[in-house]
Amino acid sequence: MKKIIERADGLFHWQMEEGEATTLSMPFAKGSAQYRDLLSQGWELTSLPQGLIASRKAEAAKEKCREYLNKTDWYALRLLETGKAIPVGIAQKRAKARTEVD
Repeated sequence: MKKIIERADGLFHWQMEEGEATTLSMPFAKGSAQYRDLLSQGWELTSLPQGLIASRKAEAAKEKCREYLNKTDWYALRLLETGKAIPVGIAQKRAKARTEVD
């Protein structure tokens, strides 16, 4: 079976199953030459359910916020240890990221 599968991040990859072996491609964009070629060759296009795509996108956004918080945690530690303030822009982004994660 040959099919093109839409990923949660909006990219695609192809999957080919022959017997028990499955081959998976590197991701590619909709509208790319590879995408058009596969469709013209009659490959089946399969999308993830919209609820699952939305769920994965939300989790990816939360992970990005967690990474930002981890990357900027040293500002909070510096505030506790020395009293030196967190720059306003960073404090605002951290507050927004905490809201997204919770």
